[in-house]
Amino acid sequence: MDSYEILTAKSVALLHWAQQFCSAKVPFVLKCDDDVYVNTGRLHSAVTAITKTIPYYEAGVYGTQIVIDNPPQRKLESKHYVSMELWPWPAYPSYLYGGCYLLGRKALAPLLTAAQSTPYFPFEDLYLIGLCSRKAHVPLWTFDKMFIMENGNRTGDSCFAGESITWQTRSDGQLLESHQTTKKLDENKIKCSGAGGQSAGRGRLGNNVIHFQLIDPAEYQTWSRNVMSLLPVNHNTQQRQT
Repeated sequence: MDSYEILTAKSVALLHWAQQFCSAKVPFVLKCDDDVYVNTGRLHSAVTAITKTIPYYEAGVYGTQIVIDNPPQRKLESKHYVSMELWPWPAYPSYLYGGCYLLGRKALAPLLTAAQSTPYFPFEDLYLIGLCSRKAHVPLWTFDKMFIMENGNRTGDSCFAGESITWQTRSDGQLLESHQTTKKLDENKIKCSGAGGQSAGRGRLGNNVIHFQLIDPAEYQTWSRNVMSLLPVNHNTQQRQT
């Protein structure tokens, strides 16, 4: 029976499948929840920027939100309740929020190896891109708007859709509206007026800069770097999400 408690097992199974069938063919594997909309044009621009600016990019994992010093939920009625027996410590290690993230192909095998000797934990993001990534010394990167957890009912907002890469939707209607908005941006039927009245296309990252932050899983040190993003690509040639 499917349940919240087996998300970790399902995600590890995904890594096994990707390692077997994808790791020799593609540089990245995108893992997203089924309620997440993916702006494929913006994702393409972001991936291109990663490959051109980050050394050894295939060995990393990429997301948006780093969760630091998050305490376990001890209330029995909580969906995220964790007992003292399961996790006796006052806080979790740093991890990437798991709604949607990119896995470099060379990160798959180290994560799977680490999972073989890491006790099972039901929260897949904490387990895979927290506990296992730390054990395997897999670097965790974040960059602006890779994943937006709360869309604030902005799925019909051309500026929000034009600047964001992936975002969570709360209904089938929001998912459809997200697709319709990005499609209109692709076809130049709508535009977002950015700073100074400039038109912000779908492929442009906010302020033309991607802000990367690297979390070192071994040392718990963080540092940042700014790199110039690429110019928008021709999205008419990109495969659209249907």
